Amino acid sequence: NELKRRPELVAFVPFHMEGDIIEAWGSAKQVFSYIHFTASDRPEAERFIDWIIETLSVEGESGEQLLYNIYRR
Repeated sequence: NELKRRPELVAFVPFHMEGDIIEAWGSAKQVFSYIHFTASDRPEAERFIDWIIETLSVEGESGEQLLYNIYRR
């Protein structure tokens, strides 16, 4: 919900919801969501991406963090 309140957000496209079982297939079926946003320049985009990484959390049944992002600087 915190992400959805940000003005930079254009679309949050989830593919899984709480309780879904995500198999370790190494495929696109493991994608949690796509996040589309706007920024006026690269530093602003990097700040927003960093904020997303720090804020968004998806945990497994044992409390382990399940997110892996493909963002690289």
